[in-house]
Amino acid sequence: MSSLLLALLAAGDAGPLHDPFAGGHVDWTRGVLVAQSSSSRGAGLMTSRRTLEQEAWLRLEGHMVQQAGEIRVSSDLQARDLLEAQDSLARRLQEGLQNWRVTTTRYRRSGQVELEAELDLGEWLRPALMAWGSQDSVGSPGHGTTGLVVDARGHNTVPSLVPRLLSPTGDVLFGPENLGAEYLEERATVTWVTDPADPEASLKGGSAPLVLAVQRVENGSELVLGPTDSKMLWAAGLPWNRGGIVVVVDP
Repeated sequence: MSSLLLALLAAGDAGPLHDPFAGGHVDWTRGVLVAQSSSSRGAGLMTSRRTLEQEAWLRLEGHMVQQAGEIRVSSDLQARDLLEAQDSLARRLQEGLQNWRVTTTRYRRSGQVELEAELDLGEWLRPALMAWGSQDSVGSPGHGTTGLVVDARGHNTVPSLVPRLLSPTGDVLFGPENLGAEYLEERATVTWVTDPADPEASLKGGSAPLVLAVQRVENGSELVLGPTDSKMLWAAGLPWNRGGIVVVVDP
């Protein structure tokens, strides 16, 4: 185990990475959009539980549609840009946006109905990632590596579905264009954690990940590596071809 990975594990601060908004949050560790809603009032003589469930459901749908557009796909692209493109991909994403599912239903003593739902972001935006990615751009598996762990702590990092890894000279070492069909069929997109010992990090990075440190961050989620780490990444043969990518950030 590398000294950098040992230091990461020793300094970890547990907890998933949540990006809150009014009516829910984005769980970047699990890669899901979580939304909540409730009926405006409780059941009564003039209001049935079914009516309240429908009211809460409609509010929930509104939260989902509004916040889904705000999802950062990469440093320079939001999901809203894709949805408003008026092309076949936009239509597929609009249809996929209906695939959120209610995970929790609560009936309060007041009669109010509360709902919570999730949308899997990797599954929803997979058509776009598949369109950008090229299996030809993914190299051979790394020698003995099981994944990639990028330490971005200490920087003002903004999570996105697929951040870019850059060399000191600005060359793109990894980005949406590197996600081939084989990768997307078997794995989720980048996993963000605040603790490298998080079970999600262990699952995605594997037992022998390549561990790299970020020197600086540009445009929120363009992670610039140093010269040595950039060479290590290429020498490893692009390890995400066989394992997941984990980015560790401050809580």
